[in-house]
Amino acid sequence: MASRSRSSHRARPTDNALLDGARDAFATHGFYGASMETIADAPAAPNPTLYSHFA
Repeated sequence: MASRSRSSHRARPTDNALLDGARDAFATHGFYGASMETIADAPAAPNPTLYSHFA
């Protein structure tokens, strides 16, 4: 079974929503103020989804 890197497939909408939430959290709270919780506060990024994708 061949493994695929993340860059070898199209990003899924959920990935994009989580990354948008992270970008917003970092822009609003800064590097030290952003947390998994602030990222998960984004409407499309509930906590379980965030952890299942990137933890």
